[in-house]
Amino acid sequence: MPFCEGKENMQEVSHHGRIIQEYREFRAGITLEELARRIGKSRRTIVTLEQTARISDVKTRRTLAWALQIPPDLLELSDTVLSEIIVLTPVEAPATSDGKNLHRMVIETFSDNLWMRLDLYYLGSAIAAECFKQASFLAQEVESAELNALSKARQAVVYIWQKKFDAAARLYETAREITRRSPPALRAFLATGHAEVQGLLGDQSCLHSLTFARDMLGRIDPADDYLLLHHSTRCSERSINDGWSQCHTLKGKPSIAIESYEKSEKLMDLSMTRMRARLYTQYAEALYASKDLSCCFYATEELKLARAVGSQYNIRRVKDLVAKLRAQFPQDTRVRDLLVLIASK
Repeated sequence: MPFCEGKENMQEVSHHGRIIQEYREFRAGITLEELARRIGKSRRTIVTLEQTARISDVKTRRTLAWALQIPPDLLELSDTVLSEIIVLTPVEAPATSDGKNLHRMVIETFSDNLWMRLDLYYLGSAIAAECFKQASFLAQEVESAELNALSKARQAVVYIWQKKFDAAARLYETAREITRRSPPALRAFLATGHAEVQGLLGDQSCLHSLTFARDMLGRIDPADDYLLLHHSTRCSERSINDGWSQCHTLKGKPSIAIESYEKSEKLMDLSMTRMRARLYTQYAEALYASKDLSCCFYATEELKLARAVGSQYNIRRVKDLVAKLRAQFPQDTRVRDLLVLIASK
């Protein structure tokens, strides 16, 4: 049924899938992939939805109406849709947080989708920090302590990349305070991240945070982990051990960290490129702290892996390490080779 036949015919048919398809193709003019990206679903899911006569899940219908600006009555919704769509990606400068009169549909849609739309995590830019700050404000609107804490944690990660450690620590402290009654998966996630910035600040409490994270990890019930944080590299036994080693390096005990990294390297899944890059970065830093120039080998391997996955954070870390090596060992052949590798791209 062509779009030009009008809204009246679509109301008569009342086939949710066809309505969605027509608004996607003729009104929004976007592909299946773009719609999937906007609402945090797969392309296959969108294909299935467009073939479904009646979508039973109200949240899904609300999300699609919001994303495509479909009049709510066409999808049997009582809410009205804002005249201008708010798309969480691509990244744009956030709106001011002064206006608190957000429409209920937008707020509920945000609540349904925030944890699926945190793809700003790897950007590490000022705009990313502002977007996560805005996300925190919106989470407060829906009175969701969990989403508020998660937004603050992501903002804290960006601050760590920007070396604003005090600001990052304050965000983690707030996030942990407001989630005292939350599921263990979230509390373990926050404690692990907090330990990292505590270590960077030389705070001896970093090991206490990791002990707490390990305790919470043992209490995780997968059925009570709706944010899916148990699948994150920052909420696992490996990530806690990784943090434990890094904290010992930062506390001036690199030998403990080196022993741990040697064991981790043997057990590492070679297909997990990003995790290997992070491990090699920390291994190199521990070796440097112990005045072992074999750190150059791991810095070289880390740089190759980080470039392969586009991890700007790990690339910056190895550059910082190489700058220290250059200042202390300017004539060393290994250091010179590293400098050449960095300059090559």
